This record gives sequence, structure tokens and C-alpha cells, in this order.
Amino acid sequence: MNLELHIDRLITDDTGLRPRDLERVRVALAAELGRLLADRGPLPAPSGPADLAGLRLAAPHLRPGAGADALGRDLARALYRALGGRP
Repeated sequence: MNLELHIDRLITDDTGLRPRDLERVRVALAAELGRLLADRGPLPAPSGPADLAGLRLAAPHLRPGAGADALGRDLARALYRALGGRP
């Protein structure tokens, strides 16, 4: 199974992150999502082509001082659960 993920927009209002931190968020999200898929197995197969254009995740609680890496990992975990992955 191939997984291609394109995040069109990531709203980071009120996180305290600077624009240059967004690349760190992206890298951490990709790494954590890859780890989850490797450790916990693949996501349930959709019955047909999946278009998740309207998928919205609940904003993870950003711990004070946690930074871009923690946000990326938390977003990956939320995304994995939203796509049907085991908690």
C-alpha cells in the first residue's frame, strides 16, 4: 500500500511558532507518522479511493515550550488516529 499525503494548509495561530519552525513541524510529522506505520502496522484499507480533502484534526494541546518537534509528533499521532490507526 502506498500513502501519499499532501497537507494543503496548517494553521499555527497562537502557537508561538515562527515561520522558520514550520519545516521542523513538517519533518517531525513525517518521521512520527512513518514510525507509527512501521511499529503499529498499516492503516485499514479504504473500500475505494480515499479523498480526505475535508479531513480536520482536533488541535493537539501544545505544551508551553514544547516547540515545533513536539507539535509535529502530536499532529502525526492525531492524523494516524483520524485515518483509522490503532491508538
